[in-house]
Amino acid sequence: MSASTLLAGRYELQAPLSSGGFAETWLAIDTMTPSRRSVVVKQLKTPADDSILPVVLAAFEREAAVLEHLGQHCDRVPVLYAYFQEAGQLYLVQEYIAGQTLRQLGRQSPEQARSLLEQLLAILATIHQAGAIHRDIKPDNIILRESDSRPVLIDFGAVRQAIETASATQLRTASKVIGTPGYMAPEQAMGRVTFATYLYGLAMTIGFILTGQDPLDWPTDHQTGLIFWEALLPDLDPQLRRILERASQPQLIQRYSSVAEMQAALTASTTAIATQVVAPRQQPRKQKERKARQTPSSAPPTRSLQPVPPPLPRSDRPQQQRSLWLGIGIFLVLSLTGAVLATGLWFWQEQERTRQQALRQQFEELQANLQEARRRAEAAKAEAERAKAEAEAAKNNPLGTLAEQWFGGSNETKVPTTLTADNAIATVESLYGAIAARNWSIAQTYFAGDLAAQFDPQFFEQFREVTVENLSITRQSIDRIELIGENRYIWPDGSQQREQRSFTIAPDSDGLKLVESQFLAVLEPRR
Repeated sequence: MSASTLLAGRYELQAPLSSGGFAETWLAIDTMTPSRRSVVVKQLKTPADDSILPVVLAAFEREAAVLEHLGQHCDRVPVLYAYFQEAGQLYLVQEYIAGQTLRQLGRQSPEQARSLLEQLLAILATIHQAGAIHRDIKPDNIILRESDSRPVLIDFGAVRQAIETASATQLRTASKVIGTPGYMAPEQAMGRVTFATYLYGLAMTIGFILTGQDPLDWPTDHQTGLIFWEALLPDLDPQLRRILERASQPQLIQRYSSVAEMQAALTASTTAIATQVVAPRQQPRKQKERKARQTPSSAPPTRSLQPVPPPLPRSDRPQQQRSLWLGIGIFLVLSLTGAVLATGLWFWQEQERTRQQALRQQFEELQANLQEARRRAEAAKAEAERAKAEAEAAKNNPLGTLAEQWFGGSNETKVPTTLTADNAIATVESLYGAIAARNWSIAQTYFAGDLAAQFDPQFFEQFREVTVENLSITRQSIDRIELIGENRYIWPDGSQQREQRSFTIAPDSDGLKLVESQFLAVLEPRR
């Protein structure tokens, strides 16, 4: 593309804004509006293989609809004006936001950083409700709008991720990781993204605002990835520092589980700061007034030629009135201070009570999960013994071929080795059965090669239950079978999220294995 190029018969390109491996971004003019408004045009680079273009287009349209919804319901996200295909290329047309990025503004005060954190959390709450995820939160993708100095979140990675995932699913290649080193959570580098992932990027962005340095330059434990926030920002309010420390934990399960939880922690810290500064404000003025009353007048006494009248009786009424108003003022200040302290204490007690209840509930759920796991293990053992007996009985029966594949002629249960549709589905279901029973060593045996090494039990431990359902075959060849299914993730608080995922099963030296799995879409966001 070049300047003066006219796209879709109306968008005239003016100047390039950025260019990367995935897209070119241009400032353009919409020639079909009376104001000839400025817009941003993004040309998305499509895969070279035309055979997968229909799948890519479907993903492109689905995620463009999400961007349109966000722009209509949140004024801190650029409005999507249009999307179209021209000459084999895909284009997005969005609102142009005039202003400076946080990187251009550089280091800011703690008060400004706290205000930006509050506003950005409100934006992410709206994005969360829409079931969308911003995959690249960093200072370069947040603009302080010139018209009102409010932050605007730009350059969503949703369309990019959807197209890359669709391409990878069809070509059986690993999708590119969307994110920026230093601002990208550890699990994002492995292609796993949740709603807690962008809270990590938000904490890194606030850290940049406070230090003016990128996270890669911060003091860090190189073995665990833990950031030494106290050494990085020794003068920062300890409560705000603890919030950033928790949001940036390397382990996903140790971070805030939602935007609402992080917002509550920030609100509690703001209330505590207000409590500390209410009482002392009136004291200097009172001391000044008291000193003024006690300081004798420096003006020389005046002489009168008139006879001096006899002295009047002294009246203490003005002094009594001043004392009364002083007492009322002290009472009001103490009452306000007491009310703020009582409110803060109540809020802390409520948080502590809520935390204790949550811990108690988690303990009870863990006990229930353990009992359920034991029950499933006993049922599985009984089923295995029954199936073994049936296999022995059907050994000389031609109809017993499938049983032979599962159990053979030995006394031990074996993983199926024959690549059939039923065995492929059974392999995926057996994997999730082992995950449900918290038997991580057995679950790991269902993965092949690098997938076995990447298997992370801690990711599944944050859920009360993980299931797979609605499995169906999408492609079958002589050496592999591809399936598509639905995962349901259930958290300890009862909230659920349903996602669509692909699975590829292929024979290995010791049975059928899961050789590839890709996240496809969020079918139902967490609620």
